[in-house]
Amino acid sequence: MCDHHDDRPAGGTACGAVSRRFALRGGLAAAALAGGLDVSGGRALAASAPSGADAELITLGTLAGPVSTANRTGISSALHVRGRTYLVDCGLGSLHQFSRAGLALDSLAAMFVTHLHADHVADYFNYFLIGGSGIRHDRKVRVCGPGPAGGLPDAFWHGPAETVGDGDPTPGIAELTRRCAEAYAYSANIFQRSSRAPAPQDLADVHEIALPEVGASFRNTAPDMDPFPVWEDDEVRVSAVLVPHYDVFPSFAYRFDLAGGRSVVFSGDTRKHDNVARLAAGCDVLVHESVYVKAIPPGRNPNPDYWRLSHTFPEEVGQIATAAGARHVVLSHISPGDVPDDRWRAAVGSTYRGPVTVAADLQRFPL
Repeated sequence: MCDHHDDRPAGGTACGAVSRRFALRGGLAAAALAGGLDVSGGRALAASAPSGADAELITLGTLAGPVSTANRTGISSALHVRGRTYLVDCGLGSLHQFSRAGLALDSLAAMFVTHLHADHVADYFNYFLIGGSGIRHDRKVRVCGPGPAGGLPDAFWHGPAETVGDGDPTPGIAELTRRCAEAYAYSANIFQRSSRAPAPQDLADVHEIALPEVGASFRNTAPDMDPFPVWEDDEVRVSAVLVPHYDVFPSFAYRFDLAGGRSVVFSGDTRKHDNVARLAAGCDVLVHESVYVKAIPPGRNPNPDYWRLSHTFPEEVGQIATAAGARHVVLSHISPGDVPDDRWRAAVGSTYRGPVTVAADLQRFPL
């Protein structure tokens, strides 16, 4: 679970303890499932307010990689549950998309970072630096993410590689936050004097996720493991597993079990792995990344093993969803972003019989 877990914001409860609300509302969700509540679709809106559903998944940005396109922005998803928003990753454009989705910054309860590749955290500090005036100042936003990697892997070309940074070359989310605050010190100091704006880092309650004893390291990034608890409040219970994303460590997938009985799993960036299937067992929605490698131009990455060891092909997404018994697959963090939806669906559908949605930016899925 997150380190210093007992030092949690108001509304949080100890990991692993199922709240009474989870127990009471689970029966209502089971009844909704029996009645055929539809989660197989979704609707994409250019800009809108929340749909009015008690809970919904919103795919704020759906593109893999650091560069936005005309129709897709950087990877970021939100769960909006009874007036609270839980953010998973915050790629390029996430803060803008958060507003376009009609979400209020004072609803932001917690942020969960899967890993520290730049395309997943490009807008992370912007939520506090630029969006800080909209965040509630009476409680901090919980941030859970990776700790330091502990070492750097060898370069794939078996030669020396440049190392950036004067201090720890593998900082975790806490040190990333501190360094961002220092880099933007002038702006923060000026705003403090002109408008009494809070220091951006003071709006975040940052916790690096403590790993269970499974022998994980930057050289053994995702050993087989069972899901472990990360955090819980009275609306969601969050658990995680490590996933293999080439040489990135730690890299997480997250599962959100809602108090109403629904469950949503985010794969993060990963190649096909049984850890994801374990985490996603019986879930209602599996939000999974995918790369349509046959459509990627030759030479886009000089490492011939990169795509195979970093990402999941659509047929493999279907295999994971089938093994997990997931009720609905939502493809997000897709690359290339211009592959026709029917090709994605056909590829996933070759190994999975449930509904498949190729997510668009700002698409909403009532839960």
